[in-house]
Amino acid sequence: MAHKVKCKYCGVTFDRDVEECVKINTRYAHSECYTKGQQAAALEEEKYRRITDLIVTLDKGEIDWGRVGSQIKRFLNSGLTYDGIYYTLYYFHIIKKNKYKSVGIVPYVYDEARRYYEREGNIYGQAMEVKTKDIKTENKKDVVIVEPLKKEKKLITFDYD
Repeated sequence: MAHKVKCKYCGVTFDRDVEECVKINTRYAHSECYTKGQQAAALEEEKYRRITDLIVTLDKGEIDWGRVGSQIKRFLNSGLTYDGIYYTLYYFHIIKKNKYKSVGIVPYVYDEARRYYEREGNIYGQAMEVKTKDIKTENKKDVVIVEPLKKEKKLITFDYD
């Protein structure tokens, strides 16, 4: 009796009794697809870890990791890459020496960071390429960061066109 299953990774239907496969919870995958999937997941985890390590070095205080994770996920869904997010944060906080510590600034300075890396002839400019689609430019907003009047508070204003 044939046990037809669909590969979790490639989506091809195959007989689990005939082909070499791996059971993943209640699903199945070709052994080769499973290995490739695990390698890709490890690479993504490494890139995500690099972003979080940078955030930790920038902000020594309490970090809302739930919010940071959801922001990164939203950036990835909008077409940004892990490398692009990392190098944008690096550009904004390390190179430009901005004191505003937030991951939420990434979509606003992403293009500026990409232009910087391209201008510098840096290989990181390639990492700044958008995966599948360009960020919508019609919703582009200018962000003005105002120095605090008092040291305890930071005043941030958003300038919408």
